[in-house]
Amino acid sequence: PMIADNIIHSPDPGDVTTGIGIFENPATLKDTGATLRRNRVFDHMTGVDVRDTTGAVTLEGDVIAGANLGLFAFDDAPVAPAEGDVTATNVTIFDNTTSIRLVATDLGLDSGIVGTQILDQEEATCKIAFSRGPLAGPGGSGCDGFQTTAAPQFAAPSERDYHLQAGSPLLDAGNPVDPPPGAADFDGDPRALDATPACSGNVARRDIGADEFAAPPPECAPPTSPTSSPPKSQPKPASMTAAPLGLRIRGRRLRLDRRGVVRLRLTCIRAQRACAGKLVLRTRRRLRLGGRSGVQRRRIVLARREFRIASGRTRTLKLRLSPRGARLVRRSARARAALAIARARDTAGNRGVARKRLQVVPVAAATNRP
Repeated sequence: PMIADNIIHSPDPGDVTTGIGIFENPATLKDTGATLRRNRVFDHMTGVDVRDTTGAVTLEGDVIAGANLGLFAFDDAPVAPAEGDVTATNVTIFDNTTSIRLVATDLGLDSGIVGTQILDQEEATCKIAFSRGPLAGPGGSGCDGFQTTAAPQFAAPSERDYHLQAGSPLLDAGNPVDPPPGAADFDGDPRALDATPACSGNVARRDIGADEFAAPPPECAPPTSPTSSPPKSQPKPASMTAAPLGLRIRGRRLRLDRRGVVRLRLTCIRAQRACAGKLVLRTRRRLRLGGRSGVQRRRIVLARREFRIASGRTRTLKLRLSPRGARLVRRSARARAALAIARARDTAGNRGVARKRLQVVPVAAATNRP
């Protein structure tokens, strides 16, 4: 099966919970495997648990954080055929007590970030390429053979924000082989982007980790025809810039935590010094609401706030939903279809607007047990 684009959060980090479990089914004797893509698994006892699987288990672009054990792969009979083997590409397994534990299994890791030393037992082996870990160099089983130990420079790991910042040494440092067509990170950004885009000569190489850093596009003059005469210069008002102010709302899903807070990433592009404005999050659909005047159907503003972002920078903005908005999102699927609207101007008076449809995902109680 495919398990993709989920935020799986334990309501109580002290509970003995498993975020995603993939196990052999002895009743059917069928090959058991799964593909995980762009999931974010937070604060479980075990983030991803793989046991005795005979089919392929792959992780692509997943984040596992805040767990006692991030990834556990296990084979109870370390003889052929191999079971419990895992292939992980562009994953971030960080801020866990133990990042990865392998028991008689094989791990293939490509362009990944791992926080702590891999615990390999009973002849477990690793093949690691273009990845960041706590140790560099060849190990006896290959599980210590990371290519770099550089600090990832995450945006806000204490808030479970594992986006890479501009200047991270992991940008454009992943596998130089082109990713599969349509590959994307958990924000929906293409998997291979140049971290310092120019008007020409860009080299698209993937980053290390689950996030693909998306830098603001450069300001490029349109090409001129060699046969056309140059246009006459015209005086421009001081408030005009070479390109209009740009705003970009990142991601597709907003996680609503137990405090009624969501976090939205907003990028300011082509501004004079900074973008300053207001951000509104409202429902896309009209909701059926009751009151003294009877039943009405209308859209609800869930949250709003002001912001200021330096030109060329991305900022994570916290939005606290109103008590009524948080209740509606938790109880009604219609209320979770949201629209974010950002309006801003810069110091030169240029204006910009960004709108994006988003899905608000409430933190769900985790009930699955290892």
